[in-house]
Amino acid sequence: MRKHLHKDHTENVHVLEGNGLFTLGEEEFAISSGSHIVIPKGVVHSVTVLEGPMKVISIRSPEFEGSDRIFLEEKE
Repeated sequence: MRKHLHKDHTENVHVLEGNGLFTLGEEEFAISSGSHIVIPKGVVHSVTVLEGPMKVISIRSPEFEGSDRIFLEEKE
């Protein structure tokens, strides 16, 4: 998923299957089955799936209604 942020909620992601590279703010790190990522509201993040499909459990607080995902323009 391309770079975006959430203005109103925090997200917790637990990876069940797959491998990828996760960007959280200025950090980039490998994720795989068993990885857990806490994404504070307002922090830019993205994931590149390297081996998949990637299956995750995503818990958002407060409830995510789909209206606060803000995509950033990609510079080429």
